[in-house]
Amino acid sequence: EAARAELLKRGLEVSEPVRYAEDDGATFMYFNDPDGNGWSIQEYRRRATEPLYRVLAELARKQQQ
Repeated sequence: EAARAELLKRGLEVSEPVRYAEDDGATFMYFNDPDGNGWSIQEYRRRATEPLYRVLAELARKQQQ
């Protein structure tokens, strides 16, 4: 919500947040920059407790076994 408020304040038209998965907080917002390029912002709250670098390190460790 804070990111959306900031983008709106800067004059961008931003979609309402769309939550796809309640269990991990996968939420997206979409907007176009002044040049017409489409962008999305993803919130993935699970990463606060499970950082991506740890997930990737674990996958690499399993592949080496």
